[in-house]
Amino acid sequence: EGALQFGAERLAPRDFAFVPPAAATPALASAEGARALLFFDPPAPDAAAVARQRERGAYVTRFDPARWQPATLARAAGATADLRVMHLKKDPFTSARTWYVRLGAGMKMPWEVHSMVEEGYLMEGSYVLAECLPDRTVLGRYAAGGYFWRPGGIPHSGPESGPEGPVVWLQRSPVALDVALFQGCAGGRASEPVAPR
Repeated sequence: EGALQFGAERLAPRDFAFVPPAAATPALASAEGARALLFFDPPAPDAAAVARQRERGAYVTRFDPARWQPATLARAAGATADLRVMHLKKDPFTSARTWYVRLGAGMKMPWEVHSMVEEGYLMEGSYVLAECLPDRTVLGRYAAGGYFWRPGGIPHSGPESGPEGPVVWLQRSPVALDVALFQGCAGGRASEPVAPR
């Protein structure tokens, strides 16, 4: 919210900035006040990748509505909603990702499983998100400002999940996100793999 000076760059709402590990953060200032969402991560375990991040230095990715792209994997798996993504960070050295996801109402999604950690922050809207755990399925109800951090291997989404109107998520993963899609889930185990169409 507001505007934030990031060194020579002026950040507007939903813009993204990245500072590599152990690099100096550009000076921050705001004449009118601003509110920013910050994530602090440990350096990647690959020292050579971290060195290349430092060589590249800090950078900014602008939020631009023209950059929304269809989420082809979700459509191929049978998703019925208008689901779009906007990549903010696709690190060429570590494969770490940060992206926005925009979902329309009336979504129907299969269960999905990732092998890596995934986290999300709901920027706008409200959302019901199911996680299929060994003892029961848990429904999380998220309003704007809601956050999750999910270890790899936990089935989530599924037919009980979806937006209660249009939503935008900010999502992150420490490496490129893999995904396996399923029709069913019980007892923490997904079943009936979905073949892409």
